[in-house]
Amino acid sequence: TTNFGPLFDGAIVDKFVLAELVRVTAVNASRARRTTLNNHCEFYEERHRIINSIIRTHKKESTYEDFLAKVFSPYATKTLCM
Repeated sequence: TTNFGPLFDGAIVDKFVLAELVRVTAVNASRARRTTLNNHCEFYEERHRIINSIIRTHKKESTYEDFLAKVFSPYATKTLCM
């Protein structure tokens, strides 16, 4: 069997740390399993891909000054334009 640690078969642990050790062992097992998949990519690669997709979908062209005006006084820019 594969040992994902920190827990292993037959380990004796205190009940106060058991939950955390089970969680860490499960996370390690999940990471080990994901690396065996053909289409596996690291979490930061997936995050980068998703952020770029959001940028492509929702990007709006504006000047830096327009952006700051909308951030710091979003209602004032609407009323000034009316």
